[in-house]
Amino acid sequence: KRIQGMPATGLNLIVGPVLRAWSLVGRKKSDDALKLLVGGKKGAATEALNQMHAALINELLGNTGAAEKHYLELSKNQSGLSLRIVQLLGALYERTGETDKAKALYDRYLKEQPGTQLLDVALARLKKGKGAPLRVFSVTDGAAEALFGIASSLRQENARETALVLSRLALHLKPSFPVMQILLADILESDNRLEAALAMYSAISKKSAFSWSARLRVGSLLNRLKRTDEAVKELETMAKDRPSEAGPLINLGDILRGHDRFGDAVKAYDQAFERIGQLEKRHWSLLYARGIALERSKQWPRAEADFLRALEFKPDQPYVLNYLGYSWIEKGLHVDRAQEMILKAVKQRPNDGFILDSLGWGHYRLGNYGPAVEYLERAVELRAQDPILNDHLGDAYWRVGRYREARFQWKRALSFKPKDELISTIRQKLKSGLGEDTETAKNKKNDG
Repeated sequence: KRIQGMPATGLNLIVGPVLRAWSLVGRKKSDDALKLLVGGKKGAATEALNQMHAALINELLGNTGAAEKHYLELSKNQSGLSLRIVQLLGALYERTGETDKAKALYDRYLKEQPGTQLLDVALARLKKGKGAPLRVFSVTDGAAEALFGIASSLRQENARETALVLSRLALHLKPSFPVMQILLADILESDNRLEAALAMYSAISKKSAFSWSARLRVGSLLNRLKRTDEAVKELETMAKDRPSEAGPLINLGDILRGHDRFGDAVKAYDQAFERIGQLEKRHWSLLYARGIALERSKQWPRAEADFLRALEFKPDQPYVLNYLGYSWIEKGLHVDRAQEMILKAVKQRPNDGFILDSLGWGHYRLGNYGPAVEYLERAVELRAQDPILNDHLGDAYWRVGRYREARFQWKRALSFKPKDELISTIRQKLKSGLGEDTETAKNKKNDG
């Protein structure tokens, strides 16, 4: 009665018809329920949600042909296959003995989403010929699915508070609901409620298709909670659990790199590459990550090779262009080409302080101190609390004879707690300056 009496306003306009339909199913009025869902206008905002639940109701009633029709219609109206449709339609094919169709559907999704583990459970089940269980066993399950659909849409629109309320209500109706648990954990994580998110990810059944991705998130969250040793242990365990999977090793490398354990990060990335085998275009980011770890652990030839390979896959990637260009300038290598690369990066990311710093520092290393000051000032405006950028600006000021400003920038750099090696360098500059060159001598008179 409460559902039937819901006012047709706001969110109720979307969720109301679906909940009323499931209420009708519970009252043995399935025909009325289906009429309510499929009788609306084509193209309406609720059409996809209504079609989904028409399919689920038909499945519950044993009308597999009608259910398949709705699922196929849904898949046609989407720009790409959604995981939810693939799981539901694939499971339907498994139950009706159409395993070839199920396999083709799963393979198509894997082609669109290479590297995903979210179909591992379905593929293993298909291989064993076990058959797939129904996703919705009852009216309560159906209502929970409806709430999930709305919460998921709201999450995408960043309406997190309402999505959070609906997610908790859905889990009250259906406590073991992995896809809903993933969504709720994601919302909690976005709200920086990390302990609650960790508990939600940890509660997901190990038999679920979402268990593996949930465990990866657990590793990342443990690190964010400063429980890094636990994070490392979890990811190392995952790497042992699935000797062919690269994901845990990539995450492990990222965590170790984030803690300046560059040598250990390289080892983790190397193992990940061994498991990947043939590299594809999408692996540019992994090459970039390992390249950084290699460069920071003083393995420059390997680092340079990784950056260049990443650019083969993604020639205009601004962060790779910037990192390699900056590294070349620092080493006095290929300086003209390095400047061109950084300029290309700046055009794509004109408000990125780190990339502007690279361009300014390149001018500095070439002795073009005027342009260096211009770009480095802009970089510091964008990244005011970065010690390296402030140090660079101090150097540029010194070279154009602006000594007081140079010392001010160096002192600012020290106030932002730089690493030990930079601290000693800055203190020496505060004591003795940088000496003079031609440009400095010319501009010395400008420093009152």
